[in-house]
Order: sequence, then C-alpha cells, then structure tokens
Amino acid sequence: MEIERKFLLQDLDPNELAGFPHQEIRQHYLAGSFGVRIRRIGDRSELTIKGQGTRCRREITKELTVAEYGELLLLCDRGLVKQRYRVGPWEIDLFAGSLTGLVLAEIELADPDEVLPTFPFSSVQWTEVTQDLRYANTNLAWGHLPSR
Repeated sequence: MEIERKFLLQDLDPNELAGFPHQEIRQHYLAGSFGVRIRRIGDRSELTIKGQGTRCRREITKELTVAEYGELLLLCDRGLVKQRYRVGPWEIDLFAGSLTGLVLAEIELADPDEVLPTFPFSSVQWTEVTQDLRYANTNLAWGHLPSR
C-alpha cells in the first residue's frame, strides 16, 4: 500500500537543492492506461502498476530488463522527464521540457494520518495537491502545466 502526499512548491530556488542526492527519471505511460508506467532511473528500469486513489492506493513494481523496457516503451503514448532530489524523507521533483518551472514535493507515509515531518525549506510556499488530479504524473505526462 502506498500512502503519499504531494505538494506544489512555489519560489524554491533550485540552487538550494545543490548538494542533495538526485537522479533523472524518465517516466512513460502505457497507451490508454491511467496507472501503468515504466520508468528509467539511471541504469535501472521498472514497471509500476498503481491502483485507484490519490492518497492511499495499492502499488506493484517489477524490475525490467533493458529489452523489456524497450518493448514496453513502444506501447507508451506519453511521458515526462524530471530531476528528483532526495531531501531527508522528502522527494522534490523539478520537471523538464514543457513542464519546466513545475516543482512538486512528495512524501510517503506509514499511516494516512501521520504528521508530516518538517519541510526543509521554510521560505518556500507550498500547497497540497494530493487530491488534485491535474498534478498526477499520469496527467502531467501529456506535457501541460496545470492552470491554477
């Protein structure tokens, strides 16, 4: 079971993330699906199937070979690229391409009612968008910034 909350960040200076571990993620969605994706993270590839829901949902992930990833990529109709920074328990995604400027923070929790840990950048404005499907990666993969 994945328990995740997502936040839109405004006014985060990307230079503040210098020094934190990060990696590029290339994420694609199988044609006609909402929750089936393939990912390339460094030299690792994976297939993930997510159940319905936004804050709490079932999730299954399987590692893929290079050949499997290549074959599944042919079945995808949309995708996105982002740099993911690990800042303590937080993951901060800076999107690329037509989504440049979009910055989201995610955190996985052990319990839906768990108190959020302190966010590491106190000067940043953040708005929870966990339930806002415009910020679901599967929708962002179409390459459109959500209008507020």
